Amino acid sequence: MNLPNRITLGRLALAIVFFVLISQYSQLSPEPWKLDVAIVIFIIAAITDILDGYIARKRGLETALGRVLDPLADKVLVCGAFILFSGPAFVDGTGHNVTEVAGWMVVVIVGRELLVTGLRGFNEARGRAFG
Repeated sequence: MNLPNRITLGRLALAIVFFVLISQYSQLSPEPWKLDVAIVIFIIAAITDILDGYIARKRGLETALGRVLDPLADKVLVCGAFILFSGPAFVDGTGHNVTEVAGWMVVVIVGRELLVTGLRGFNEARGRAFG
């Protein structure tokens, strides 16, 4: 497995750590360090998204696995974050979600991501590059 693909797998691992920290956080009984660490992990994961593609293109290490794994890792990280930010961990004592991420937003974003993934798979199955 080449370096860009390993970086992408690392992003998936970072996403899992991010999800665990966010799911353990509660607005009603906040432990701010969990949110702080989760945000740093999210930023590092976002940087790895730039880094893996750059290295793959610069060194000629683009692979079929990378073309599938990279967008999958992106979707897991972004969609998972939106789902968690719309959840009960960020509801304050008045019932207000402090992130302002509403359920309908999550449905639109996840729906769009699934549509793009479907179109990508459809085009690549026919030998046409997508994105």
